[in-house]
Amino acid sequence: MDKNKYSRDEFKYLAMLCERSKKYELMVEYCISFCKLSTSLNDEEKKILEAAFKNLYSIKIASWNKMQKIIKKEESGYNEKKKNLLINCDINVKKELFDLFKNINETCDYLILREVNNESVVFYYKLKADYSRYSIPLLSINDIEEKKIIKLTERLYKETYELSERFLPITSQLRLEIVINTSVYYYNNIKNAEFAFIIGRLMMRECIKIKGNLDPKRDIGHLKLIEILQNNIKNWESKSKVDFVFY
Repeated sequence: MDKNKYSRDEFKYLAMLCERSKKYELMVEYCISFCKLSTSLNDEEKKILEAAFKNLYSIKIASWNKMQKIIKKEESGYNEKKKNLLINCDINVKKELFDLFKNINETCDYLILREVNNESVVFYYKLKADYSRYSIPLLSINDIEEKKIIKLTERLYKETYELSERFLPITSQLRLEIVINTSVYYYNNIKNAEFAFIIGRLMMRECIKIKGNLDPKRDIGHLKLIEILQNNIKNWESKSKVDFVFY
């Protein structure tokens, strides 16, 4: 297929068709194509881009998690031949995931350089931080590369948080998402509970001020995020050993 013959709107339409038919590999390709023909994405296009990568990631990470269970099962039976075959499959699935992370990182970098809308820039930084975090479980424990990715992800979340404070209003749902993910990352991965508490509580104070103005039906997503942040803070305060919820 000659991709040069399609316009930006045509690529967007093809991406939407792929989402309906669950052809997520193609959806990602078409999204990258319409991004390369853009200097700025509108809200609809950003949603399509986010959905493309999220859907493809969900499928591939589910495959990888299933592979881990099968490998552990084979290890208990010590079937060396099967184990080696599974390890090779595991390597291939991980490569596909890392290729996906590379694609979204490069796409976001491309858009950041051309974007004039500050909210969109923050949105792309959030995507970069989130997908950097998604890569960490795929790395070996105590691996040098894992430590590098953990530090890189910390830097990305810190930059994203600072940009959101600078450019987004306190009523922004995107800003709330960023605070939730940044605070949980600092609490769980960086083990910096103090910073997690500070940004979480600051945002919670602002949420309390605006919560009364939110409509239970229209703003259900925003209200759900406030509930997630509130529960995370309560769990931290009680030093409960539960999993904290990322958005």
